[in-house]
Amino acid sequence: MDNLPLPIPDVGETLTRISILSPAAQVAAVIGIACIAVAWIWTRRPQPGPGNETFQLVIASMTEQAKATNALAEQVERLVEQNAVIIARPPAGIVERMC
Repeated sequence: MDNLPLPIPDVGETLTRISILSPAAQVAAVIGIACIAVAWIWTRRPQPGPGNETFQLVIASMTEQAKATNALAEQVERLVEQNAVIIARPPAGIVERMC
């Protein structure tokens, strides 16, 4: 609370200052303070969250990402199998030397 940019007003002092005004000025001051309070409350109201459409878009994109990841995993698996076949073959020079 010590780092507030503006000091918190003293309510008692504010009421004392309003009480020495004329009745019309008192009404105007109270209306002005009420407008400031309403504006302050209005600016701090919770903002609406994401709607159902946003959630549907996120779910659809996650589904697409999962499909792409599965396709990539299948390609990597085929690549590993091809590499295993290549590694299992003896080099060409060794077969000729053995015969």
